[in-house]
Amino acid sequence: MNSALKRSCKLFILLSIPVFLSPLSLAAQEAPSPEDGEAVPRENSIDPAEEGEPEVMPLPGGFTDLMLGTELEELKRRLEANRQFDYRGDPDVSFSPSSEQALIRTDGRGFMESGVFQFHEDRLFSITLNIDTEQMDYFTMFRDLQNKYGEPDYLDPQLSYWEGSGVRMVLEKPLSVKYIDMQVFDQIREDGAARESLGELSRELFLDNF
Repeated sequence: MNSALKRSCKLFILLSIPVFLSPLSLAAQEAPSPEDGEAVPRENSIDPAEEGEPEVMPLPGGFTDLMLGTELEELKRRLEANRQFDYRGDPDVSFSPSSEQALIRTDGRGFMESGVFQFHEDRLFSITLNIDTEQMDYFTMFRDLQNKYGEPDYLDPQLSYWEGSGVRMVLEKPLSVKYIDMQVFDQIREDGAARESLGELSRELFLDNF
């Protein structure tokens, strides 16, 4: 009698095992394992690009169509067609024969108070735009430039500037924006230092005569 009871218990256990295993097998079939290297999708996942810093714009090479590197005569024509400036033609143009530089200084209209355009070897290398502080303010301009071009490369209480692709854009108090061709600017600065060194040498040679 005891032997028959033991055999009945063993048979019951063996028959019960498939019943408990079948739900696990079914779940594994419904959710197959990903192949090697395949990403597993997650609910509520966020694209990393959406969490990163906002994309910034490249610095412009000038203001509207008044671009650094433009030849003098071409810039005159563009100023005549630009409604933000009251360009009068040659009366607004001056020359410096010794430094091979020309300069255009013209009144502005609307938000623009005035503009100064400097040339070296007949090409525009510096733009200074003076903006009417009664219609615009420094901090509004700063926030706008910061949103477009990111954090400035330099910042102090009086000015900030952004630099890239050979262009430096300066925002300065009370309210002006400058665009500078840094390659030409550095060349002019080096030439100026060379002239100062030559002048110092000439003075020393003169003093040696006494």
